[in-house]
Amino acid sequence: MQWRVLTLGNTPYPFLTSDRPIIMTNGLTGPDAHFGLPISPQHVFLATTNEETFLKIQAIDPAQILHNVNDKVALQAMKYVYGCHDSQLEFVAERIGKKIPSTPLETRKAPNSGAANG
Repeated sequence: MQWRVLTLGNTPYPFLTSDRPIIMTNGLTGPDAHFGLPISPQHVFLATTNEETFLKIQAIDPAQILHNVNDKVALQAMKYVYGCHDSQLEFVAERIGKKIPSTPLETRKAPNSGAANG
């Protein structure tokens, strides 16, 4: 994997982060596989499988990257989304927790199945 930090300057609003901020493709073995993590209001950490994938991402309109990252960060948040100010409250309220991805390392407690222990 190649690691980079993508800087977006002059955007209409900052990156958000949350209690589940990692954005990842479906697996990390495909030709365009990548994952991202907002690390500041104008920076996102990117890990890509190759240089071409990074260049494809870098060529996307910065406003679209910002929207895509913030959309996914808010959708998969379990409880908390963080931003610099309250200008994105409506955006977050419409999305928070609507698409929480499943993972084997899930931190939510499973509902009580009624089965006896032991």
